[in-house]
Amino acid sequence: MIRQAGFGGLIDLPFMSLDLALMTALMERWRPETHSFHLGTGEWTITLQDVEILLGVPVDGEAVIGRVLKMNEWGPLCNRLLGVVPQEKVHINGGKVLMPWLREHFTGHFTGRCILMLYKIIIEVGEAL
Repeated sequence: MIRQAGFGGLIDLPFMSLDLALMTALMERWRPETHSFHLGTGEWTITLQDVEILLGVPVDGEAVIGRVLKMNEWGPLCNRLLGVVPQEKVHINGGKVLMPWLREHFTGHFTGRCILMLYKIIIEVGEAL
């Protein structure tokens, strides 16, 4: 199902350890005003095509967007997709469910549930368009 939704490239990604020294060096060279890295060879930016090639995720076609939910709609949506309802204004901030709450409720099976949730959301958004 994940592959049918076009996210097979994410499943096939190998485990990668982070090079903290490299990450720090890149962070020091990031310029938020231009959304680019300023390196010795010039200005570099990450494009959508870069993401497509590196992650194997297709980026062509129409954008996948959905409507903005009202605060009273988050609880029922979380219940339907996750089977658990976070406390509003404590575990939900704006349009985001906070990571500490997700870790607390989904430790050990977070990856599988997360992929299932992502798939359900993709299907719902697709049907809404």
